[in-house]
Amino acid sequence: MLTAAQLNEIMPKADAARWLDRLNAAMAAQDINNPMRMAGFLAHVAVESGQLRTLVEEMGYSEARLMEVWPQRFPTIAAAAPFANNPAKLGNFVYADRLGNGPPESGDGFHYRGRGLLQATGRDHYRESGAALNLDLLGHPELLEQPEFASNEAAWWWTKKGLNPVADVGAFKQSTVMINGGLTGYDDRIAFWRRALPALGAKSDGTDTTDMLIHVQRALNRHGAQPLLKEDGNWGPKSEAALDQFRAQAHLSGIGLDNAVLAALEINKAA
Repeated sequence: MLTAAQLNEIMPKADAARWLDRLNAAMAAQDINNPMRMAGFLAHVAVESGQLRTLVEEMGYSEARLMEVWPQRFPTIAAAAPFANNPAKLGNFVYADRLGNGPPESGDGFHYRGRGLLQATGRDHYRESGAALNLDLLGHPELLEQPEFASNEAAWWWTKKGLNPVADVGAFKQSTVMINGGLTGYDDRIAFWRRALPALGAKSDGTDTTDMLIHVQRALNRHGAQPLLKEDGNWGPKSEAALDQFRAQAHLSGIGLDNAVLAALEINKAA
């Protein structure tokens, strides 16, 4: 269980008294229940929510910021000017006709802009998460600006995306892409992760394992993984199932890529 001291160490600007119980309940409900999982989850939450302080997407951008965030949509000052410092117009434009949203005039883009601890965005996301959490998020999207519901939604989405096994094996870059769609803010994310790992007592030196996972997948294939794994370093349900099968065959307990399983697979951690 996360303590107030640990939360303050990971996110010094966060209000631990306001968030601690909500985060612990949400993480427990979604099996974010070991140091690797908690460190990954909290690192991404720290960046997406400004250390638990920003729960709704700020869209009052200047022309220069618009060109930086959406360079293809706003290639020039002239293109950006009508949307600068106009949050509703901007949201209804950039999020229109995607993510389940209607056209700009529907107002969906701004109404269902990013909220919560991992920036839930779009009508489809609000509908699905609302159904899962028994909340009317389509009618009241602002509920995700409350600590309890923001925590529950973020933990639900983390598990829905299959991020617990990814966190277990330390594939932090992969988790960033799965959350963000790219590597935006990666330097900040990994800095929070490397702060969270020792604070939570995780047995990791903060090295992203993506390259090593290729060797793990290759070794699991040599040991008879069925179906054969794609040796690309992306850790998903098939890789996790193959690892579980190998652990059972080798009579190994535990989860993730601990020293015992790496030794059994004859993999050097520096690989």
